[in-house]
Amino acid sequence: MGDERHRVPGPPHRPPPRRLGRKNDWAATNKAHSWVALGAHVATYHLIMGLLLLLPVLRDGWPAGNAQIVLTVSAATHALIDRRRPVRALMRAAGSPGFATVEWA
Repeated sequence: MGDERHRVPGPPHRPPPRRLGRKNDWAATNKAHSWVALGAHVATYHLIMGLLLLLPVLRDGWPAGNAQIVLTVSAATHALIDRRRPVRALMRAAGSPGFATVEWA
């Protein structure tokens, strides 16, 4: 019952109205079960990360290609980990089946 008060009402495949904070809460809460929520969560996170990476690219002359590689690898691994099924399978294979079934949110 405690988990239900933290979930945003409504089906996980439909985002709530466009209020930035609420949408981010919805995406973070539903990312393990909804591809739309996962995409919104990873895109928001990496948009901010990409803006921050502009600092070394513009100020220090860091190659923009390197920034793109960093963002791509980060987004791919972030999405894989947040989807949780691959991580749970790896944890079961590594001998941590109890920890693999913990629901974080």
